[in-house]
Amino acid sequence: MTNATSSPLNSNIINYLIWRYLQEASFAHAAHHLQKEWHYNPDTLPFAKHYEPNQLWNLIADGFQLDETMALVTNEPARWSKFLENTGGGYLIAFNGETF
Repeated sequence: MTNATSSPLNSNIINYLIWRYLQEASFAHAAHHLQKEWHYNPDTLPFAKHYEPNQLWNLIADGFQLDETMALVTNEPARWSKFLENTGGGYLIAFNGETF
């Protein structure tokens, strides 16, 4: 449910967050191809002016924290914990002193 100050999440918002992440993480080639397949000039989208650096990571970290809190309240395992069993290498993400 949305209110007057928020809009529903849609593919343009998700694509924009991923596109900016790819740029920030030096994946310029991947960012270029996403832009080519998706939108000619993503920075002209109405919400683009509100973007803050590392916003995708911040949203993911917030989601992890919310999931962890819900797991503690319900006495259930966190939904994302299975992903941490084998990360397959890749990059470690540090956020607020925690590593994901």
